[in-house]
Amino acid sequence: MKIFLQATQEPKTSTLTIDVSHIEDIIDIKPFELTYEIIARSSYYDLIFDADIDLTLACAKTLKPVPYHMHLHATISFGDLDEADFEINDEIELDQLVLGEIMAEKPVLVYHPEAENIKFEKEKNPSPFEALLED
Repeated sequence: MKIFLQATQEPKTSTLTIDVSHIEDIIDIKPFELTYEIIARSSYYDLIFDADIDLTLACAKTLKPVPYHMHLHATISFGDLDEADFEINDEIELDQLVLGEIMAEKPVLVYHPEAENIKFEKEKNPSPFEALLED
């Protein structure tokens, strides 16, 4: 979803649907409402947004779906790159900016409840000689 980078008079709300077919560890992001506001500063703009997002992430061990809820609140600045996150453009891809924030804020690893007892290495049987080394 493209929006123009110009100050908003009041917060705006949009429903976002984000395609995650190219992301390995995110199975799905349910469509969600995003409230955003663009504030003009002296030499830059701030894009401030809030959303409650329901994700389905892939378990790190089994790849089974794991539901995950996150509240996302972020401020992204547009202006001179020495002081801002991005250069000023006429239009910005709001869904791509939000996806970048989701990627940065989501947990790196999640585990399905069934994955708790899964081990990938064989357990070693203690050698009878190890007891001699402990003394």
